Amino acid sequence: MGLVEGMGFDWVKSFVSWASTEPSKGSYHWDDCDNVVNAAEQYGLKVLFRVDHPPAWANGTGRTDPPTDPADFGDFMYALADRYKGRVAAYEIWNEPNLDYEWGNRPPDPAGYVALLKAVYPRVKEADPHALVVTAGLSTAGEGSEGAMGDLIYLRRMYDAGAKDYFDVLGSHPYGGPYDPDRTTGAKGGMCFYRAKQQHDVMVEYGDDDKKVWATEFGWVLKTGCDLGYHNWMKVSEEEQATYLVQAYQKAHFEWPWMEVMFLFNLDFATVPWYGRCRTERWYSIVYRDDPSKGGPIKYRQAYYALKAMPKPPLPLTPRAYLPAVFKNHLSP
Repeated sequence: MGLVEGMGFDWVKSFVSWASTEPSKGSYHWDDCDNVVNAAEQYGLKVLFRVDHPPAWANGTGRTDPPTDPADFGDFMYALADRYKGRVAAYEIWNEPNLDYEWGNRPPDPAGYVALLKAVYPRVKEADPHALVVTAGLSTAGEGSEGAMGDLIYLRRMYDAGAKDYFDVLGSHPYGGPYDPDRTTGAKGGMCFYRAKQQHDVMVEYGDDDKKVWATEFGWVLKTGCDLGYHNWMKVSEEEQATYLVQAYQKAHFEWPWMEVMFLFNLDFATVPWYGRCRTERWYSIVYRDDPSKGGPIKYRQAYYALKAMPKPPLPLTPRAYLPAVFKNHLSP
C-alpha cells in the first residue's frame, strides 16, 4: 500500500475469494478482507475488490463454475458490501468469464454471466447505494478460439441478455501484447491496448455510452529466459514496459474521456514466495525480489520510477506530443 501511495496513485485492486470468505452458507471469515481495507485506509487509497472463486457448497465443484443458484452470490455480495459500506468503493464481478477455465471449464455463457449481474446488482445497491458494480474484465480474445469467446461478441451478447441496467462501469482488460499503446490492431486475436476503445464502441452501439470504462487489468510482460507459454510472443524490454505504461495512462487521459480508472497488472507479484520464478504473473511486476523465498529487499524496475514520475491528474488537456520529452527525463532512478 505504501508503494502505491508513494507512486502518487490513489486506487488499489485486491481479490476476494468467495470460497475462503464464506466457506459455508452464512458463515463468514473476514480477516483477509479486513486487512486489505484497513491497510488501504491508512494510506488514503480507494479499493476495488474483484470477487470470484465460488465455494463448493454453492456450485458443487469448488472450481470456477458459476453458482447453481445466482441468489447465493447475491446474498454474499450483500454481506460483503454491507460490511464495507463507505469503505470499499467498487466491486468487480468475476474475472474473464469469456474464457472456459474462468467459467468452470465449460463453454462461456454471456447470458449466464448476466444472471450473476442481475442477482448481484440490486443486493450491492441495497447494502451500499454508493458502491459501484463493475463488470468482469473480458479477456481480449479477438474473434475467439477454442476455449474462448471473442470479447466483442461476448459483450454484445451480454447486452442482448439485458446487462445494461445491472452494472455501473464496464471492466476491461486491454493488455498491450508486444505493441505500443497507439497500435490499433493486435495479432493473436485482438491483443492490444486499443481493444478498450473497441469495447467502448460496443457500449455506444447499445446506447450505453454514458457509462465509464475501467481498465481493471492491463500491462506488458517482460523478456525473460523463462518459458511463459502463450505469453512468450508478448515479451518486451524493461524500457519498453516503462514507456508503454506511461504512454497508456496518458493516451487514456488525453484521448479517451470515457476511460476513468486504470489498474496496472501488476505491482508486486514478483515479491512473494508463492509464485515460482517462471510464473507469468511475476514478469508483469514492476517491483521484485531476487529470490522471494529468502525475502530480502524489494527492488524497482524502470516502470516503477517512470510511473512515479508521471504527472498525475488533474492534468491540463494539452496535446500528448509532450509525452516523450517528459518521459525521457524520468526513465532511470
